[in-house]
Amino acid sequence: SNFDFIEKMSGMDIPEEIKKELNDLKGISSMVFVSFEKGEVKANSKMYYASSDVEKKYKELTEQLTGNINGDQLKYIQGNPLFFVSGNLKGEGIYGYLTKLGLMSKLEREFSNEDLGIDLKTIFGHFTGDMTFSLRDIDKVKKSYSWGDEVHEYDSTEPMIAFMAEVKDGSALLKLITQKMEEFEENMDEFKIDDNTYKNVSDGMTYYFGLKDNNMYVTNDELFFKNLSSSDLKNEYSGMAKNNVFVLGGSLDNVKGMIMEEVRDESISG
Repeated sequence: SNFDFIEKMSGMDIPEEIKKELNDLKGISSMVFVSFEKGEVKANSKMYYASSDVEKKYKELTEQLTGNINGDQLKYIQGNPLFFVSGNLKGEGIYGYLTKLGLMSKLEREFSNEDLGIDLKTIFGHFTGDMTFSLRDIDKVKKSYSWGDEVHEYDSTEPMIAFMAEVKDGSALLKLITQKMEEFEENMDEFKIDDNTYKNVSDGMTYYFGLKDNNMYVTNDELFFKNLSSSDLKNEYSGMAKNNVFVLGGSLDNVKGMIMEEVRDESISG
């Protein structure tokens, strides 16, 4: 069987629970349709099922793991980001499914040891709702390194990223995370801006971490962080994502100049 071949090639045993689940979901395929319209690339996908039973099992699984996006997180991404992806996930459902597959017990042994002491069921239970990642731009920055008594600067680039996740009880989760960090001898008061916001500067880059309306976030994107304090924000992405399970998009407009500069430099050096 395919499982025997994979096990032989990888040298690993596939748990029987996973084999059964994959067999139950045999007969599922997906088609992606791509169109090019006025300089835009648009893609849609459609699922196909070998039988009504397979379709029923698949839809029950997706309902356990995912929901519909409300799109509110995307309003904080202004302009034309290079890339963004947003989906709606049900943490408790994912925990239950990983338990069914026999994987969660292995993870829990790793994370619940004396050094970490993390209750994965609690963590998974907190995360339910929209999750969004964005790469807004790639900025040119100055960085430095020390060589003996001398400090040298050099040109570099830094991706402007943001991650946001909707949670059930943001205050409780933030408290849990900060407590765990303090257990690893991090003095969180050094990074604290207010009760819901933390800031850290590393290698010349500023990172923010905190809570906004029951959404956990981490970002080094100053514009994204500034937008968290703004009101009446709107963009096309929020409406596009609403009531979908998963959406991604982006634009290369912001890096056209950088790409052309790299091409020109390569042509000159070549």
